[in-house]
Amino acid sequence: MYPVWDLLIYLGCTQILLLSKLDLSTRREIGHVVDGRSIFFVFCITAAIFWLVWGGYSVDAWRYLSRFDFNPLQFREEQLFWIGGYLLNKLVPDPWPLKILSAFSVLILIWAYHIYFKTTQKNELILAYALLLATPGFFLLLGNTVRQGLAGSIEILGAIFFLQRKYWTWALIAVVGYLVHQFAVIVAIAVLIARPLKQHILWLWVASLIVSPVSTYVLELFGYSLEQILRYGDHTEGQFHWAKVLMSGTLTAFILYSFRLQPASNIDIRHLYVSLSIISNTILLYEVPYERLFLFSDLIAPLALGQVIAKTKFVEKHSLLFVLVLLSFSLILWTNYSIVKSFGYL
Repeated sequence: MYPVWDLLIYLGCTQILLLSKLDLSTRREIGHVVDGRSIFFVFCITAAIFWLVWGGYSVDAWRYLSRFDFNPLQFREEQLFWIGGYLLNKLVPDPWPLKILSAFSVLILIWAYHIYFKTTQKNELILAYALLLATPGFFLLLGNTVRQGLAGSIEILGAIFFLQRKYWTWALIAVVGYLVHQFAVIVAIAVLIARPLKQHILWLWVASLIVSPVSTYVLELFGYSLEQILRYGDHTEGQFHWAKVLMSGTLTAFILYSFRLQPASNIDIRHLYVSLSIISNTILLYEVPYERLFLFSDLIAPLALGQVIAKTKFVEKHSLLFVLVLLSFSLILWTNYSIVKSFGYL
């Protein structure tokens, strides 16, 4: 156990507070709308406090903070992020620019979840928030790699508006996300292909698993390599790469199976998650580029899983067991060496 008791107690209490508000009965009470809104506001406050207290001290924090001193227009890409950091750097001392950006990222993501489930789908919203706290992306995207976290949160917010058929709003938000971090464009692409892929999404996902090894083999026959094309394609320091691949495949298979139990007349967040998984699988053999894409899936997964799990009979009948499993998984995650080290504890 690493010395992170303050962090563990805060996050554990937040997760228990959320899960204590689950109502797994079939009755519909008048207070659901009010409860949904209050949960949204309370979680906004608790999540923002977390990043304002513990954020800004990650092992890579100095890389961002040192660059905030320079003219943001000199950077060729992701200028919107550097402009924000530069302006904050003029207003508050280090590491507060990074703390504020991290907290802002989380608030955007929480808002996106709230919009998707509205105020009446209380159980789905609670489970999504609780699962988010058990997601590696909550730490790595919004702390150690804040650029991708901010951009991913913005793109997910835009995706929710797309699902609500507010296409111009989505287009504007998608451009903003791209200007924060170029990798975020992958979420916008997943949004665009979700509807065309809907009818054959299962077989396309299965086929995507062999795209990377086959394409790599064919290109090598002609003396080419994707490592020369992909950004960070020659990097192999992705930690627990195949464990993440297995986790992604398991979650995707579960979500695909959920369509049999909970059919969808139109595309929903589950289609977006699977579409993003299909895109990620095309570079499966390249650890760092794959993990860059996988991190976006981390932030979408709680939405998709919350939508599915809230309506399963298992959770209704064995709610206490489910809560204990989720808390145990969270404890394992929060004490993971990589997470603790990324927060600057080691």
